[in-house]
Amino acid sequence: MSVTWFDGVTITVEVGFASAPSVSVAATTWTDISAYVVSIDTGTGRDTEVDTFTAGTATFVLKNSDRRFDPDHVSGPYYGNLKPMRRIRLRVAYSGTTFDEWSGFVDGWPQTYDLGNTYAEVALQATDGTKVLSRMRLPESFYSYQYANQAFGPDVWYRLGETEGTIAYDSTGNGNHGTYTNGATFGATSGLLVGSDDGAIAFDGIATVIAPPIADFPCSVECWVQVDDGAVSSSLFDQRYIDFFGSRYCVIDVVGGVVQVVLSDFGNSCLSNSNIDIGDSQPHHVAVTFINGISAPQIYVDGVQSYTSQVVTGTSRWPTAAFSSFGDGDGITIDEWALYRGFTVDPADAVDHYNWGHAPAIGDTAGARVGDVLDIVGWPAADRDIAVGGSTLTYADFGGGSPVFPFLQDIESSEQGQLYFDGAGKLVFRARTWRSTDVTATVTNATFNDTGGLPYRSLEYDWSERLMTNSITAKRTGGATVTASDATSIADYYEITSTVDGLQLEDDIQVRDLVTYRLSRYKDPSLRVEPFEIRPRARPSSLFPQVLGRKIGERITAQRLPQKVGATITQDCFIEGIRHSITCDGDWTTTWLLSPTSGWQSLVLNSTTQGKLNVNRLSF
Repeated sequence: MSVTWFDGVTITVEVGFASAPSVSVAATTWTDISAYVVSIDTGTGRDTEVDTFTAGTATFVLKNSDRRFDPDHVSGPYYGNLKPMRRIRLRVAYSGTTFDEWSGFVDGWPQTYDLGNTYAEVALQATDGTKVLSRMRLPESFYSYQYANQAFGPDVWYRLGETEGTIAYDSTGNGNHGTYTNGATFGATSGLLVGSDDGAIAFDGIATVIAPPIADFPCSVECWVQVDDGAVSSSLFDQRYIDFFGSRYCVIDVVGGVVQVVLSDFGNSCLSNSNIDIGDSQPHHVAVTFINGISAPQIYVDGVQSYTSQVVTGTSRWPTAAFSSFGDGDGITIDEWALYRGFTVDPADAVDHYNWGHAPAIGDTAGARVGDVLDIVGWPAADRDIAVGGSTLTYADFGGGSPVFPFLQDIESSEQGQLYFDGAGKLVFRARTWRSTDVTATVTNATFNDTGGLPYRSLEYDWSERLMTNSITAKRTGGATVTASDATSIADYYEITSTVDGLQLEDDIQVRDLVTYRLSRYKDPSLRVEPFEIRPRARPSSLFPQVLGRKIGERITAQRLPQKVGATITQDCFIEGIRHSITCDGDWTTTWLLSPTSGWQSLVLNSTTQGKLNVNRLSF
């Protein structure tokens, strides 16, 4: 049960012994272990506003005299559930209000016993959800994820990323593997899709892929293709039946740069020709659908329905054959070849499939992309607090399946926002405008001073070049290198360089805005409040609501009158990091890591609260 330690402060430490780590905080079955807690140390956030948010950590020292927290003690009440990756949380109640102060996942259960058997402890260590998202991986690409999770997927899907061998592996899981014949040029390209590093196959006029056949209508064939300028004829699909009386066949060819489709049945036929030239050595998406034997095939090129002529003669049957093939031709590269049986790729599908590979998720807001990534990896919707964001992003490049959290940090860097796990275990993403618009950031929540107001234990100032930069280089995915420097600052302090990379911004203009803002803010030294310590037991009724209630990003005011001489130094600050150190015998220290609020004001003409022209700088 929860334990009241001192000054009316009630501590609750709970562990989700029997719940899987993938369930939400609310769905976790919690077990209260507060009665065994000796001390608690927690930390979350970052040291300064230019740092990325690091994983929040915590240490809970537990009494273990009856070995209840020993994973090897078979008679213990938690035996079998003392495992890493169990959820753990700290909640603190004061004066009728409960505050969520820390939540994360157990790292381990290290045991400490003395030789005289007079005490036993477990210094349980834990890490917040950053650990989980750092272990999760993105799919190989946005395309591969969306394609694999369609409402109606293909029966055969060859990604054609093999680097050796004779097997073209079917990525549907249906086991419809194909066979490379007569050799193939593996690794000819990193692939034809934007944001994907899965390879493609270049065909040389001899090599082909033998694939399963189509049996009946309706059906569709689609792929990505790059045809060399000047290539004569190449095959995207070929299935034939020949007997004594004649032949039936279906072929999809690229002839002279144009897609041609023919379904022929002993003189009956359905045919279509595209009117878009794809023989330009650039990647294109091609989809062909066959509805029945009395309708001309539908051709889609780059999401657009495209044909110059459609002819239907009689009624055609589907050619019965043991296999189909594709790739026969010179000067053609094929990627992501797929076959649908019993389903036709419709106009909306063709647009989606083209966009997934040509410009995946381009134009996302920063918050939308964070949300999409969390959806993809299955992070609980209840455990996130995601703002829209003020940036539009370029195409999504998942880096061939990179870890999730660094990818999210690149979005945070692009937005110049905030991305961290709060005390309730939620992943919080804040837009860069939050500091300029949210009332907890624009108006101070408390003033601390050494002249009779809210007291602090220590407050030191720094005035140095520690965060200075006067020459910045930045680059976005698919963009040019953007630089900005300040000649006056370089003349005064010499060149201090910094680099911002991994940006996912949509265009270089946004990158220019970002580096110009950072240069303006950090080209000169500035006054900074160093780690700010508070001992809330010095004035419990005033200080406990502050140390428990203040959150990352909120504004406080720090004042000091050094030596009681001269003017008081006053600085408004944002909270960047929060640390608690608590012991059951009455010691409580909270440390805030702060950044100055100057430089975050949005420029609103003639506003006394939001800034004035030529007084405040424009925040990015």
